[in-house]
Amino acid sequence: MSPPPDAAADPAALALEQERWQEARALLEPRCAGRAGGDDLLGLGEALYWCGETARALATLRRAHAAGRRDGDAAVAATACVWLYFLYRASVGNAVAARGWLGRLTRLVAAADLGPIAGWEALLRGDDRMLAGDLEGAVALTEEALAAAEEAGDLDLELCAVAQLGEAHVAAGRLQQGLPLLDEAMAGALAGDGVRPDTVVFALCTMVTACTRSAQFGRAARWVRVGDELAGRIDLPYMHTTCRIGHGQVLFAMGRLDEAAAVLDEAARMARGGEPALAARALAGLARVRLAQGRVDEGAALAEGLQDHGPATSALAEAALALGRPGDALRPLRRRLRAVGDDDLEASELVDLLAEAEAARGGATTSAAVADDLARRAADAGCPLAVARARRAMGRIAAARGEPDAGAHIDAALDAFCALEMPYEAARTRLLAAEVLAGGDPEAAAAEARAAHRALAEMGAARAADRARALLRRLGVRAGSGAGPRGTDALTRREAEVLELLARGLSNPAIAERLVVSRKTVERHVQHVLQKLGLRNRAEAAAHAVRHGGRGPGPDAPADG
Repeated sequence: MSPPPDAAADPAALALEQERWQEARALLEPRCAGRAGGDDLLGLGEALYWCGETARALATLRRAHAAGRRDGDAAVAATACVWLYFLYRASVGNAVAARGWLGRLTRLVAAADLGPIAGWEALLRGDDRMLAGDLEGAVALTEEALAAAEEAGDLDLELCAVAQLGEAHVAAGRLQQGLPLLDEAMAGALAGDGVRPDTVVFALCTMVTACTRSAQFGRAARWVRVGDELAGRIDLPYMHTTCRIGHGQVLFAMGRLDEAAAVLDEAARMARGGEPALAARALAGLARVRLAQGRVDEGAALAEGLQDHGPATSALAEAALALGRPGDALRPLRRRLRAVGDDDLEASELVDLLAEAEAARGGATTSAAVADDLARRAADAGCPLAVARARRAMGRIAAARGEPDAGAHIDAALDAFCALEMPYEAARTRLLAAEVLAGGDPEAAAAEARAAHRALAEMGAARAADRARALLRRLGVRAGSGAGPRGTDALTRREAEVLELLARGLSNPAIAERLVVSRKTVERHVQHVLQKLGLRNRAEAAAHAVRHGGRGPGPDAPADG
């Protein structure tokens, strides 16, 4: 993209260079109130973006493009096009508008010698090809962008191209080629190889999207933790809405339910007023987390109204199951299953829910053959998550029919979820195994139910944890009271750890370092501790912990990461 203005001669340019976004905005807004130059408008658009004001950023960047065309500054006009493509594509989720700005950029590049911006144009065309499903075209264009970056010495373009090339290979099923490229891009971006802060956002969002698509949740979570450690960047408002949704899905898969809810809630807030499909994805994700947390009425209310959004079908089905109305889930699931075609990942999720709903109704006719076919197809395609879901569905169906191979299917699903580092799904599968074993091997059932209960309670997955507790009661086994010292019962395990560290006099940064989480996460935990214990400040919290011996909640209290 175009070089920044001379920071030494301009306080606003200096503020932009030093990433003091609020100050840059305050300095640039008066200049841009009327007729303004393209450079000032570009700077203000960038500052507004980093301040989380996406709508105003879009309007300002459109003005920057117009100013560049008016003043004959093709570089400014083209740079505005690059920004507008990214924001419409990733933050607003409007692929049509993004494609329009890509067309304007292509026309500018063809008409003028714009140097490195031509490499960015190739990168964007590669992204557009990937969106259209032309993965080989995406690879070719992204390799063209990478070559342009290396020739121009543009490290930001190089890192973005490496990340996008990795995503394209992953989307094509070439994980061994794609995943190392994503790792390389993340390492370089977080180390500061590029000069633009949005390079970190691009690399992170590309990695999250690719890992979510390929069910590499463990890999994504590790990079998310690294991002957390580096100034908590991923918690800031400038993370693209599409990326936040993927990030929330990763956190949910990792059993970090409270964090997933916070990220998805922010994504839903950002998507309001934008693309309905993007807002629906965020609301559906948040609904599923709330249902898992046992906040059934809230989850069902979030899912309500999403009937016209096909990707939200799973959330609607889960709400119907949680409300004890499995019949309401059947028709939407079957309709959506017919629509997704050969998308094994979504199809496997639908089949898993369909088997659960049909079993709850006393039969599993529709899903039996579909689950078996899907398991074979996903195994051939090398999609372990789809295999795990299909095998769990097959186990549920076999159990409903009283067939002897139910346990084998469920055990295979459990092993797969564990290998995929998806503790929430692993715990739910373990609970299903316990329910199937309860009729013939109560001792083995109790062992599985205890393990499932502990894991689910620690995640804060209250709905499934309650099912595990009820099963243990039926088996005559005490799940554990979960009671800690007076007054600390309501704390999660992580909040209890924070309380203990407060008692030792540690600051928030020190607690964050000790627990390997972001400072923002620690701040949230401290607020929750104070609210739950009815305390006013950190000093009272420390005194409370000392009075109760620094002890936290019992072994069955939930944890929030």
